[in-house]
Amino acid sequence: MQIKKTSWNPWLIVGTGSFVYVICLVCICAVLVGSRFPSSKDVVVGLITPVPLITPIPLPGTIEEVKSQCANGECIQACLNHVDSEIRETNLVLPKYPEEDINLVYYGINDLDELDKPRTFNVQPDILPFQQDTDSHKLIWKYLKTLFPQETRPDLVTFGIYVSSKSDGKFDTTLTENWIMKINLLVLEDSFYLTNAVIHEYGHYLTLNISQRDESNICRQEWLHGCQAADSYLHHFYLKFWEDIYPELDELDWDSPEYEKELDLFYQKYKDRFINDYAATDPVEDSAETWTAFILEPPPAGNSIPEQKINFFYSYPELVQLRYQIIKGICTFEQAQ
Repeated sequence: MQIKKTSWNPWLIVGTGSFVYVICLVCICAVLVGSRFPSSKDVVVGLITPVPLITPIPLPGTIEEVKSQCANGECIQACLNHVDSEIRETNLVLPKYPEEDINLVYYGINDLDELDKPRTFNVQPDILPFQQDTDSHKLIWKYLKTLFPQETRPDLVTFGIYVSSKSDGKFDTTLTENWIMKINLLVLEDSFYLTNAVIHEYGHYLTLNISQRDESNICRQEWLHGCQAADSYLHHFYLKFWEDIYPELDELDWDSPEYEKELDLFYQKYKDRFINDYAATDPVEDSAETWTAFILEPPPAGNSIPEQKINFFYSYPELVQLRYQIIKGICTFEQAQ
C-alpha cells in the first residue's frame, strides 16, 4: 500500500499514513515509559488484557518483612516472577498433553526431608524422558518444602510426579492414614500453575489430615473424605457455607453421563457463592480453592459470600501466620539452595 505524498507536516498526515503515524507514536511512548507489548499470555478471547504493573520493591526475606511489606499481597506478583526466573533455568521440554493421568514415579521422604526410594511406573517410550527427569522432580519437591517445611506436614510420607491435561495436583491416603501428594510435572511451565498446585493440594492436607478427623465414624455432617471433627476447619466451613445447599449437590449422580452438565447447572444457580466453577465441585474443593485465594490474593474489601469464605481463613491466627510463612517461601525460593 502506498502512502500519498505530501509536504512534510507532523500535524497533517492523511489516509493510511495517519495509522502508521499513530502506531509509531505508540511504539515510541512504550519505549519511553518502559512498558511492553503484551505476549500471547496476555490475550484472552481475542482481547488484550492490561499488563500488571509490578512495584519494584525488595522481596521480603523474613516473616517480619512479609508482615510489613506484603500483608495485603503487594509483593506476590514480584515474588512469582522471581520463582519464574528460578524454574526457567531447567531444561524441561513439555510433552504433548496426555488425555489421561500418567503416573511417573512415587518417592519416599526420608528423615532429612529428601526424596528417596523411587518407585517407577511402566510408561510409554515417549513419556520415559519425563520419568527420568529427576532434576525437575526434585525442583518441584524443593519448592513444596520451601513453602511448607517438614513440621507443617508430619503425615506426608510419599511424593508423586505424574503428567496430565486434566489436573495440576492430587492427594491420596495410605492404609495407615498417612498422605500421598502428587504434582503434575507440567506445572513447571509457569510459576503461577506450580504455586497454585502446591498450595491447593496442601489445602486438602490442612483440612483432611488425621488431626482434623473424628475417628468415631459418626459424622456430624455429610461424609467429606471421612468424618470431620467438631472443631475442624472443614466442619465449620461446611456449616457456614454449605449446609443449606449440599443436599441439592448430593442428589447428583457422579456416575451419570449427565453429571458434568448437572454440576454446571448447580454452579450457575449458586455462582455468586463460589470463587470459581471448580469450587462448586464439593465443600472439599471449595475450601481448597478458597484457601489458595486466601494465600495469594489481597484481603477482601467486600462482603460477598466468596469474600466471606476467604475471611473465614483469616479468623484463624495460626493460618494467618502460615500464610506469612508461605509467602516468605515464595519470595525466597532458590533452585540452587
